[in-house]
Amino acid sequence: MALQRFRNERGQASPEWLGVVLLVSVVFCGMAAVGVAVPGGDLARTIAEKLRCAVSLGEGCGGEPSALVLAYGPEVAELVADRVPVLSYEEGMLALPIDYRECRDPGCAQGPDSGRTAESHTGEPVTLFSHIVDCRDPGTPVPPMATCTGEAAGNLYVQYWAYYPDSATAPFGKRGYHPDDWESFQVKVTPDAIEERASSHHGYNGDGGDPLNDTGWFAGKSAWTGATGTYAISSGSHAGRVGSQPELMHRWTHPDDVRVIPIESLSDQWDDYVGSPEHKPAWLKDVFIYPEATGTSG
Repeated sequence: MALQRFRNERGQASPEWLGVVLLVSVVFCGMAAVGVAVPGGDLARTIAEKLRCAVSLGEGCGGEPSALVLAYGPEVAELVADRVPVLSYEEGMLALPIDYRECRDPGCAQGPDSGRTAESHTGEPVTLFSHIVDCRDPGTPVPPMATCTGEAAGNLYVQYWAYYPDSATAPFGKRGYHPDDWESFQVKVTPDAIEERASSHHGYNGDGGDPLNDTGWFAGKSAWTGATGTYAISSGSHAGRVGSQPELMHRWTHPDDVRVIPIESLSDQWDDYVGSPEHKPAWLKDVFIYPEATGTSG
């Protein structure tokens, strides 16, 4: 399947780089063992550092940890990086999720209509904002204000938030339009399994295998379903579901092309955000604190 190919492609560089690192290390160690001075010691150390950096998480290649590691620590940062979904867009959809701090005009979110897509026509990179709710120890939830009672207890949640400058649910005309659309793809890691769901109108959708569990306009169901690693996104409204047929994708964004920003690292900027009162940003939605919430509003 295409999804499996994507996952394989995504990890294939690591063994290759690790092999290079190992080879360089063996050569250096062998020379040192027989008493041969390693030429250009400073250069050798620089090369080794660049190689080490190349196989590390994120962009922390200037001597600083990556943003994900700074926000979540190495263990959770690796999980966040590994679970970034393939973004599969409905045919005819031009909008892309972008960084709300850089542009909030619909025009700068428009991209190609087919094929692998990494940025908009104006150069805005495809962006998801990550958020962690760690309920593995319900007594000390992360973040501290999180609600880890009931079904949430014992689980780790990774939320990927997508921002679009506007939303238009075609059948409803002007009533179906609003600026500033925040949607999400969520991953639940339990002691026994990994499940996913995606926001859709007032609720959540799974992979479509059980339509009675896909909430859509209905309330009261969580819609968690088996993990596929694909986030299927509808045109206009950006309503989502867990994709189950990645081989049929017309237009997509590969996980390696997604810029992931820990939304926690922007908390000092949240108060500066001014948007539609009816359509709240991620950090004001109930699910941001209670990860088992069945509604998408705040």
